[in-house]
Amino acid sequence: MRPLINYREHCKVRIRNSDPSFDQHEVVKLIICLLYARKYRFAGIYTEQELINGNIVDVMIDLGQEKIYIEIQKEISSKWLESIKDRDLELDINTLVIPLKKLSYNINNIKKELGDYLV
Repeated sequence: MRPLINYREHCKVRIRNSDPSFDQHEVVKLIICLLYARKYRFAGIYTEQELINGNIVDVMIDLGQEKIYIEIQKEISSKWLESIKDRDLELDINTLVIPLKKLSYNINNIKKELGDYLV
């Protein structure tokens, strides 16, 4: 029997920053949501999701037993990575980091390039 899905809650995509400099970030976030929605039909997909400690993660995929957390970052510094590792240890989660600078601006290419990062 297929589970009942509340489609109003199934996929919530929010734009956090409408500044033109964030266009690539928002497009990549939407493509990630579409790829996961196709792969995991019954998964809950949320963007700009607040975690227990108040931090906000770019994308969260809720597979029921497992959750996938994704951060899309333009500038990845060692200090930022360390803060993500500390947060992950504190909350007992794993975060997938996608370096925005390594992705192209072409939508078709972005889909192919994301295949290297996504589960």
